[in-house]
Amino acid sequence: MIKPLNSESGYVLPSVLFISTVVTTLCYILISYFFVYQTQSTKAINKTKHDLACLSAINKVLNDINTIENGDYDFTFDSINVRAALKQRGAYYEAEVTARNHLDSSSVRYTIGRKPSGLFQNAFVMSHPEPRISVTGGTSITGNAAFRRHNVQTGTIHGLARQRDNYLEGDILITDAIPRHPIDDSIFNNIFTFHSNVLNPDTVVGSDLYITQENKGSALKNKKRIHVLGDMVIDTSQEQNDVRSDREYYIEGELKVTENTIYNQSSMFYSRKGIEIRGSSNIRNAVFITDSTIHVRDGTIMRDVQMIARDTIGVYGATLMFPATVISYRDQEDANPQIIEVLNSVVNGSLLMITSLPDTLQTGGNIIIDEQSKVQGIIYSANSVEIRGDVTGCVYTYVTRYYHEPTIYINWLVGMRINRPALDRQFILPVGIMESGPYKIMREQWLF
Repeated sequence: MIKPLNSESGYVLPSVLFISTVVTTLCYILISYFFVYQTQSTKAINKTKHDLACLSAINKVLNDINTIENGDYDFTFDSINVRAALKQRGAYYEAEVTARNHLDSSSVRYTIGRKPSGLFQNAFVMSHPEPRISVTGGTSITGNAAFRRHNVQTGTIHGLARQRDNYLEGDILITDAIPRHPIDDSIFNNIFTFHSNVLNPDTVVGSDLYITQENKGSALKNKKRIHVLGDMVIDTSQEQNDVRSDREYYIEGELKVTENTIYNQSSMFYSRKGIEIRGSSNIRNAVFITDSTIHVRDGTIMRDVQMIARDTIGVYGATLMFPATVISYRDQEDANPQIIEVLNSVVNGSLLMITSLPDTLQTGGNIIIDEQSKVQGIIYSANSVEIRGDVTGCVYTYVTRYYHEPTIYINWLVGMRINRPALDRQFILPVGIMESGPYKIMREQWLF
């Protein structure tokens, strides 16, 4: 029988084939989606397991080891091998923890300090064995005070306000167990091992080194330890945030950071002849160490920075954000005074004046905080302090000093304003302080 020309039965097979193709494609897409989803979910779970293994490893190090030292610590958690590589970085320890197996890997860098405890829980501590203390000028201390002998009276300095109220809102602790030098010298001696650190540099710069906006230190790519035989100048306004890189510069001359510099490359700088950080710079994640002086100028903002010097450290019109660490360390006789001077600045961290010569009072050694400055943290001096600004935290000193022309007043508390309870409970000290509690993580930085 001859079919009519207008019959549509001949289109059935192509239609079925088209529908089958569409259904097959959709099924393939769904299967692929679920496969990819399952793969990604498995990878995410494995990644989380590696991250948790890193955290378990650092917690085990902090909880099980009484005294942390440089070295590697190996662990295994659920078939994941973890290595915690610890080294001293300035006045703290740094742990780079890496977890690996055949499925994945994770790596994180921790900065480790110690919780304040013992005497640093007080607002004011004086380690002088026979203090004769006078109070005037509206001194206000909130928190407890610790002395070896309690001999405090109200006094008067001509031209200054009288002390009208009780200077202390807290208890007084009298004890002979107040060391002048609650310091582990080995920690701070290690910081100044300049010669041993330059024995095996990755490269030697035979003259001055300039890191500028144009070169960005490109000639030093993949170099970790750089020995500079001249001066070093940093003049760049572009961030270089490579968290995996941690460079060490050993500079025979001076380190100069120019105005308006932005620098956040994780770095350690050891300079023979001093460090000058000029105004309006922005610096993060750096350690500055010198046998000479450090000066930080107006408008500079620093975060997660350590400054350690044998001579004067001056902070002028700058903001040092937590965790800031400023240390003047003296382990030998020197004609130059040992000074930390904070003028018109804000410091959130630790200010430490340390000497391993505790039997002699260095008359030039002094931490000076002027009226326009604020400190949130711990101030410790083996010599003296002159506190005129506000302190949220603890002041621990051998004696106090106050200059009112033409006289220097020793062990006068003049207009001091200290508030210990207001200090953040998460505050962390450097590791070399004996009067401190357990090791704690101060900062974490995931590398991958």
